[in-house]
Formats: sequence, structure tokens, C-alpha cells
Amino acid sequence: MGISLTHWLTFLATVGIIVTCIVKEHRFSTDMKMHLTTLKSFGITNVAEINQLNKSLLEAEAFKVKYEMAVVDLSRIEDVVATLRNELTSSVESNRQYSEKVQALERYISDSSSASSARVQNLQSTLNSLNDQMVQKDAEIRQCEMRAEQFLIEAKKCNSDNKAVTDNLRTKLDEARQQIQEMKNHSEDSDDQTDTKLRDAHHELQAMKESMKEITQVKDMLTAQVEESQVILSNIEEEYVAMRNNIQEASRRSLISKYGTPPYFVKFSIHFPPMEQYDFKEVQGSFIVEMAPFGIMPHSIDVFLESVKLMLYDGCAFAIRTDNLVVLLPEGPTGENLLNNFIESGARMSPVFSEYSESYPHKQYSIGFTTHPIGPSFFISTVDNTETLVTKFDESGNRIPADPCIGNIIHGIDTIDLINSMPRSDGWSIADRPFVTSAVILSEEDISELFEKLEV
Repeated sequence: MGISLTHWLTFLATVGIIVTCIVKEHRFSTDMKMHLTTLKSFGITNVAEINQLNKSLLEAEAFKVKYEMAVVDLSRIEDVVATLRNELTSSVESNRQYSEKVQALERYISDSSSASSARVQNLQSTLNSLNDQMVQKDAEIRQCEMRAEQFLIEAKKCNSDNKAVTDNLRTKLDEARQQIQEMKNHSEDSDDQTDTKLRDAHHELQAMKESMKEITQVKDMLTAQVEESQVILSNIEEEYVAMRNNIQEASRRSLISKYGTPPYFVKFSIHFPPMEQYDFKEVQGSFIVEMAPFGIMPHSIDVFLESVKLMLYDGCAFAIRTDNLVVLLPEGPTGENLLNNFIESGARMSPVFSEYSESYPHKQYSIGFTTHPIGPSFFISTVDNTETLVTKFDESGNRIPADPCIGNIIHGIDTIDLINSMPRSDGWSIADRPFVTSAVILSEEDISELFEKLEV
């Protein structure tokens, strides 16, 4: 019975230790859960959002880190406590089973005292080992409690030190939430306006697409018209070239039939008004023009010689003197209009087209046929106008052909110089105009006689 009493006392002591551990573990778990609930009530879960609002929330980040470490450690403690609880529960069950075995042993001891003595000693040794294990577990639980109390003290200290900061952060958080809400409201209004603008832009885009379709159609139509016009223009140019060639060929035949074979020469007799250098006497002068080569500009030569043949230049005066040429107009010496003489004659006043050729330029003492705007005027270059009187282009890129050079003065240069020295009254107008008394086409005999005189 002594052994049985010791056994029961040891068993009861073991149960007491287990109960104490369970109570302490329950109180520790409850305290830690309350501590965690208190930490969560401080809004620590909103640290990430607060951190975005202001750099001043860095202190709260440190506070969060400490609490997270505490939570991790407490979680570990709870795991250890749960493990101990499981082990204690297992021990209680083992003790219950042991109690049943003790009762069975007591019955067995009563039946066989000598045989049970050895078994009791073995059981005693087992109980001692269990007692040592329980003492070790109790020490571990105390260490866990001490660590939990230390973490709780640190948490309370952090809570006390950072309460003001947390309140300030909460205020700023509320303000930030209000601003965010205002921004959301403004964003919703902006979204509505944006949707309206997008719809308007979409309608405008659709309208533009329709306009582009119409423009494309018009462009295609215009392109077709341009291509058609280019074909027509090409045909017109071909017809123009053919017509020009036909006119030139007809003019060559006309010249030969009327004036024989080229070259052709024209003599102009000029009457000058009284001048001081000639003792205020009337002066007569003349000059002879050798017409341009037959093959270069037959049409212009034909028109010019026709007016000479009909004596239409008789009485016409040199009315304009510029720095590089003198111009004969269908006007008399006193300004009377002689253009009607050309019109009534039925003769062509200017060529149908310009036969200007770079191979026959406007050199000094050459004669040019005015085709712009219209003849029958002609001019004499008093300087070399090779680089000046050429084909040009206007601002729109349209070609402006130069007036053709239809001949060179081979005799009477002094007469031309005298015309070029006449005083001007206003601008380029000549005050006292010299005029043509006669213009005649020279025959072969006249030309031969002239050359004989020049040689003498």
C-alpha cells in the first residue's frame, strides 16, 4: 500500500503540473490574442495606404515592423503552446490509462505480492521519468511566458510612444480619403466630359471619313479629267506643232513666190526733225536690214515683209527710247494713230506664234518683231540683248516666249545712233520723233549696187 500511495501522490503531482501548465497556457494565449486585437485596432493594416500619402508616415512603418515581429514571435509561441497542450492532453490520457493499470496492478498485487514488487519498481521509475519531463515542459512554458510578457511590455511602450503619431496619421488618412473621394468625384465628372468629347470626336471622325470618301471620289474624277486633259493637251501640242510646221512651210512658199529666193533686204528711209548739230536743218538718214535666215523664221519674215510691201510702215515714228533699244510704233511724228492703216489693209499685224530662236539672238543693231501683246511694232537693240530678250516664265510657271529677232542692220548704223541720241520729253518718250518716209524691199539689182558702193 505504501508503494500505491507514492504512486498516487506522484500521479496527482503530475496532474497538478499539467493543469497549471494548461491554465498558464490558456491565460498566455488569451493575453496574446487580446494584445493582437489591440494592435489591429490601431489601424496598422492601413500602413501601406498611409505610406503613400506622406513621407512623415515613416515612423509608423517602424512601428508596424515591431508589431509584425511581435505577431510572428507570438505565433511561434502559440505553436509551442499548442504543441505542449497536445503533449499534456496525451499525458492526461496516458495518466488515465496508467490509473487503470495501477488499479489492475493493485488487484494483481493483492493476488501476487511478490511478483508485483518488481513491476511497482519499474512503474516508479517510469513515473520519475514522466515527472522529469513535466518539470522540463514547465520550464519551457515559463520561458515562453517571460518572452510573451517582454513582448507585451515592448508593445505597450510602442503603443504609448506612438499614440500621438497614430492619431495624427489617422487625421491625415481621413483628409487623404476625403481628397481621394473628391478626386474620384472629379474624375467621374471628367470621365463624363471625356465620354461626351469622345462621342463628338467619333461623330466628327465619321463625318471626316465621309468627306474623305467624297474627296477621294472627286480626286479620282479630277485625276481622270487631268489624264484626259493631258491626252487632249498632248494631242493639241501635236496639232500645234503640225500646224506650226504647216504655217512655216506655207510661209516659205509664199516668200519664194513673192520675193524670190532668200536672203531678203529692206531699206528704211528716216526723216529727222531740225537739230542744233545740223544747224537746225532737216536731216535724212537710212538703214538697211538683212532679214534672218530663211529656214529659221519664215513666218515672221513673211508677215513683216507683207507690211513693208503694203507701205504700212511709211509715216510711222520712232516714239520710245530706252537704255537698250529704240521702238517704232504705229503712230505719226506728232502722235497720230496709224494702226487703222494696218487694220484696213487686212494684213496680219504680227505672227501667229513666236519664232524666237536661241541660234539667232537679239545682238546689238538687230531688229526684233513685237509679238507681245501684238504687232506691228518693231524695235532695234542699241546694245547686246542676247541675255536679256529671251524666253522667260511668269510666276505661275507659264512660258513667255521672247519676241523673234527677224534681222540685222548691215548698213546705216550712224542713223540708228542718231535715233538713239534723240532727247526724251517724259520717261522714255522721244520729244521730236524721227519717222519713216519709206520702207522698201530691195531687189537683187539694188543689193548688188549697194555692195558695189560699199566696196568702193
